[in-house]
Amino acid sequence: MARNEVIHVAVRGDVKANLQRIADNYGMTMSALASYVIGQWVYNQLRIVEPMLDEMAKVGVKASEAIRQER
Repeated sequence: MARNEVIHVAVRGDVKANLQRIADNYGMTMSALASYVIGQWVYNQLRIVEPMLDEMAKVGVKASEAIRQER
């Protein structure tokens, strides 16, 4: 699958070597594996983490209001 955008990421040599080894095990290029990993992280942020943080903020506001009312 062709990509339209390029990002450059600097990592330590041992991280690069491990990423290459894992990519080889999956039969992928290092770039394809990195793209997949980044895509999954972004997906999780948008679909799981951000909504959870939004809900936690709402609970925090309700808790603050309840504490204020009890004072």
